[in-house]
Amino acid sequence: TEAFYLTALREIEAFLDDNPRTVGLPQIAQEVIAGFNLQQIARQRRANWQRLDESIGERLETLERDLAPGVVPLGYVVKLKDRDKVRSKLAEQRIFCPVHWHLPAEVDPNRFPEAADLARTCLTLPIDQRYGADDMTRLADAVISAN
Repeated sequence: TEAFYLTALREIEAFLDDNPRTVGLPQIAQEVIAGFNLQQIARQRRANWQRLDESIGERLETLERDLAPGVVPLGYVVKLKDRDKVRSKLAEQRIFCPVHWHLPAEVDPNRFPEAADLARTCLTLPIDQRYGADDMTRLADAVISAN
């Protein structure tokens, strides 16, 4: 029940507060990260976001239409009436898009309709720094035709 769930969460948080752990980044991960050009990654992700926004921002409902200066986006989020159908069609074209808003069973969709709407409609389009302009064009075309 809800009371049990909230009590369990409080107990877990109290345990974590009382038992902090410092976990260092493994050496191999530090070496990999040191070789990244983080500024180039940020520029490419922002450019990919902008390309998608220019291609589909006026045609589909998006979660955000403005990319604030200095923000490096994880993906380009669209809201789709039939999100799962579009996602399946994209997967058939080897375009894999994550769903980042799963609604836990404990959350009553009638009590939190906005959260339920996000969980049902949002899809994150990939804008990975390894993708270029042609990839973003292909992605935009695929999303439009799948919708």
